Amino acid sequence: MDYTGNNSVVDKYVRALYEVAKEKNLLQQVSDQLQMIKECIAAMKGSEELLKRASMIRNSGAEFVGILKTKLNLLPELSNFLDLLRLNKRIQLICEFCEGFKKYQEELDGKKYFFISTARAMDKKSQDELRDRLQSVFGGKIELVLREDPSILGGIIIRYRSKMLDYSVRSRIMRLHSAIKGESYEN
Repeated sequence: MDYTGNNSVVDKYVRALYEVAKEKNLLQQVSDQLQMIKECIAAMKGSEELLKRASMIRNSGAEFVGILKTKLNLLPELSNFLDLLRLNKRIQLICEFCEGFKKYQEELDGKKYFFISTARAMDKKSQDELRDRLQSVFGGKIELVLREDPSILGGIIIRYRSKMLDYSVRSRIMRLHSAIKGESYEN
């Protein structure tokens, strides 16, 4: 089962983390927190260089992992996982681990996980409608991982694997602002 392409290092770490999460009945929480880690890193300016430096320089790696642990209030299992990545100089691959975990989880339980961000909580009817629409397009069992994010102001952001559909008010405002200034906006 080579869900991440051809990176056996990522496969081994992902499988180990999955087994720990499954054993402790933390699969959903680990999946949610890995998504938060990925989003946090994506929001950092110069994240690629930061990850390279964190992988190569021991103090930078410890500082980077400490920031993630503190900022995201990670489970002890994920904190230990990040420490292991840091000690083995694999922090640079953290986003691949996050993505690989989702794919591995999907393969094992047969569900497709969609990460949904809305400004306010979605009611049950809206969740069911969204799940039905996604199921008609993607097929299979659809699992929604919901998160409230008031900073998007309104609308919805849908993430599936490495794809993102951003229909948030915040991104519309940013695109309009960029258009007025004559710039190109990419989120």
